[in-house]
Amino acid sequence: MRRLAAVLSLSLFAPLLLAQSLPDRRNGEPEQIRERDKWFREVRALDQVPNAAKLRAQAAEQVKVDRANRRGPMAEWQMLGPSPMTMLSWSMGNVAGRTTSLAVDPRNDDVLYLGTAAGGLWKTADGGTFWVELFGDVGTQTIGAVHLEPGDPDHVWVGTGDRASSCTGYFGQGL
Repeated sequence: MRRLAAVLSLSLFAPLLLAQSLPDRRNGEPEQIRERDKWFREVRALDQVPNAAKLRAQAAEQVKVDRANRRGPMAEWQMLGPSPMTMLSWSMGNVAGRTTSLAVDPRNDDVLYLGTAAGGLWKTADGGTFWVELFGDVGTQTIGAVHLEPGDPDHVWVGTGDRASSCTGYFGQGL
């Protein structure tokens, strides 16, 4: 009977004792948030550029003008997928064609590299009208990141693997 009383007492008071022994996670959180915001602004020079909001608005307007002046029928991106998929009676949701990464050549914005969750790496040189698959002979089709090397965008770095996956079939093999 004493054992039962001891076990019951521990089970009732253990959570209270544990909660009292844990540090207060709110302690210092507002300061940490301010520091992260300060870092974010400093690395982007947001507080150091006069008329930054006006310059951003002008750049956004220029992008609209550039898009309107593009030649061909594909002036805007069009949604082609993913589409819902089922296997037997199990609904898998939107799994086919999921894009995981995109890199744009800084010398020519018609050159894009597109990484997919399980469909490999693709390249377009005409702004997206025609795509070429680049990763067919590699041991994985799972692309997690695409990066063009600064100073030499002809060097394309590709990180394989899918950070958002819990399936063993979405493995990576490094860079």
